[in-house]
Amino acid sequence: MRKQVANELVFGYSGEAQFYLWARRHAKLATSPFGAVKDVAVLSAVAGNVVTLGLMIASSGLLARVVVGSLGQAFAISAGLIAASSLAMFLLRRRLFSLPTSELWAIFITHVLRIVGSMLLLGVLWHLLLPALPATGLLVLVTMRMMLSRLPFLPAKDVVFAGLVAILLGRDAQVVPAMAMLGGLVIAAHVAVALCSAAAGLMRKVQG
Repeated sequence: MRKQVANELVFGYSGEAQFYLWARRHAKLATSPFGAVKDVAVLSAVAGNVVTLGLMIASSGLLARVVVGSLGQAFAISAGLIAASSLAMFLLRRRLFSLPTSELWAIFITHVLRIVGSMLLLGVLWHLLLPALPATGLLVLVTMRMMLSRLPFLPAKDVVFAGLVAILLGRDAQVVPAMAMLGGLVIAAHVAVALCSAAAGLMRKVQG
């Protein structure tokens, strides 16, 4: 949970570094956990890229109506970078990964299922907040949210996403306040988890 909070509030993969240091101190392993943590993090990025590219292809016609001009060029460049990074990871897979192939596939499929499941739940949440928004609108929002998630050094992505929706749809659009509210709730939830986790760790130290 601390890893997830660090990734979302600080910047992407800062939580992976924190988790590696935690595992090295606390997990009783015969070898360093670096290889496993690295493989899981890389496969998480690959799975996210694959799902994002699939969403971009599925919603390309819809995105073309909303994302125009220089912003459209930026989205096209983003798609190219996502595809190039995934291809580079695939070509360097023999040097990049350390776990057995069967475990790598299991990790990759787990990541894909996690990402698809979280996007479906997010779509359901948006539908409950904005029942008048059509399925095509939900698809565009999910695609844009996934594209933002591919930026590793961007903190508080939900707040940035709300700002992006405001730019694209206008501040008077009904969807903008809903996205802003959700972004604020997500940040508040992450902060609450971080505080509870820190308090639990402090209590363990005091008791120890």
